[in-house]
Amino acid sequence: MKLTKLTLIASLAFGSLSAFAQTDSHSVAVTIQEVAIVGITSSATDGDTSLDLSPDQITEAGKGLDVSSISDNSLWLNYSSIIASDGVTRSIGVKLDNELNDGYSLKLTVGDDAGNGAGTMGTAAAQVTLSTSESDIVTGIGSSYTGAGANNGRQLTYTLEIDEAAYGDIYATTETVNITYTITE
Repeated sequence: MKLTKLTLIASLAFGSLSAFAQTDSHSVAVTIQEVAIVGITSSATDGDTSLDLSPDQITEAGKGLDVSSISDNSLWLNYSSIIASDGVTRSIGVKLDNELNDGYSLKLTVGDDAGNGAGTMGTAAAQVTLSTSESDIVTGIGSSYTGAGANNGRQLTYTLEIDEAAYGDIYATTETVNITYTITE
């Protein structure tokens, strides 16, 4: 009998509490903005992104310019992307601000992603010859980030090549060109 009274009292007590319970709610908004940022970083301790691809001076009669070892891979391509909607992708293009003189060219090879970011990183193109016309070097980029700084993103390798057929068009000069990278949809 005592157990029945206790159960009845407990039922009445908890039942009456639930009649006085209240709830409230609020909303939470999350806004993620579209992002398209590209940057070049250097593995040099001073962070300088300027390169010098000058061949050694010819020192023996009968020899030509030797560019077989003229290459630099100290720069890294970093990028961050948040796309507007599924199925839309971005590309990174590259171009020179001025054409190089005849007789030689500048080649660019873009390495595989270093794997220190996340998302849809895209695909690197084969080696391209740089010119004033933009060339896509990474395509199919979705929402992603590469990581910032050297050893993150994609390693860039620049190579100087001599065009033997146009060797007669080479003359003594100092040439400086700017290389521009652009990320677009």
